[in-house]
Amino acid sequence: SQMPPSQDLIAPGAGGAIGALLRASGNVDTGSGTVSNPGYSTLARYRGKTMNYDFFAPQLGVLPSQTNNWGADTMNKPTNGREFYYLDPTSGTGRISSPWSVGSSESYVVLVNGNLDIDRNVTVADGGFVAFIVNGNVTVDPVVTQLQGILVVDGTFITTSSGGDDVQLNTEGTVVAWGGVTLGRDMGSGNITAPAEKFSYRPDLITNMPDKLKTFALQWQEVAPGTFGE
Repeated sequence: SQMPPSQDLIAPGAGGAIGALLRASGNVDTGSGTVSNPGYSTLARYRGKTMNYDFFAPQLGVLPSQTNNWGADTMNKPTNGREFYYLDPTSGTGRISSPWSVGSSESYVVLVNGNLDIDRNVTVADGGFVAFIVNGNVTVDPVVTQLQGILVVDGTFITTSSGGDDVQLNTEGTVVAWGGVTLGRDMGSGNITAPAEKFSYRPDLITNMPDKLKTFALQWQEVAPGTFGE
């Protein structure tokens, strides 16, 4: 990510907290800019579970014969009331072509057994929740300015450009892309003072996450007979 002079890749958060750039391999090239101040960056290979589509689908109860919750590949926001919503797109790609505005009392978990194109804004009010778990790529159209929620992507998370002078994409929540991230927006001269893609953490989405998306960590340890509780 080529940064303009005197610009940081990671800006301070609330209260001045500084994030860290973690990578599995390779080097970091930020152009004329810097990672952050004070520049936390290190190799940190992930050795945990691969929490992707194949991990969450059975945990949520998706069956091999699961029926679609949409009659077409276009995914309009449904009426809230199900534990999860499912789409196996006939064209291979589901599409959000109208805005999703998730209210404070609404919760959506959407599984897409294919690719997902996001062509309109997705917003989540405080107290609400939305997660898209995608067995493919997620491509974000240049007209999208707000993308809020949790995205788990087996493939690549891709932002596209209209050819220059794009608007900023403000992503709030968490994006996990096991296949990589490709950021393609170009704000032209606007990139000198602002990022074309901005990612902000939303801890309230973790708090509002449905129980079936959470994992229970339990550690068993054998102890010497007669020593339990000492």
